Amino acid sequence: MLAPFNASDPTTSWQATPEFKFSDYRAWIGERFAPRNFQRLADKMDLQRCNAVGAFIQSLGQNPGIEQVLQELGPRAHVYVGTGLGSLSTL
Repeated sequence: MLAPFNASDPTTSWQATPEFKFSDYRAWIGERFAPRNFQRLADKMDLQRCNAVGAFIQSLGQNPGIEQVLQELGPRAHVYVGTGLGSLSTL
């Protein structure tokens, strides 16, 4: 959903306010990891990190073949998602 954004600027710009539910990714996570892992992630991560994980899952779905390549690479593949560095000022 787009909405007007007027933050100390005389011109109006638009910002997106996406609806995000981490629970939308429960099935994807459940197919690849132990059943308890989804709830563990949901309990330990804030909204920014959940959003980053969701974006990563979406990117795998939108780019066929990447997930398979990452699985083949195993421990040689390093994917950093939602490190929390952006949240330091809010903690």
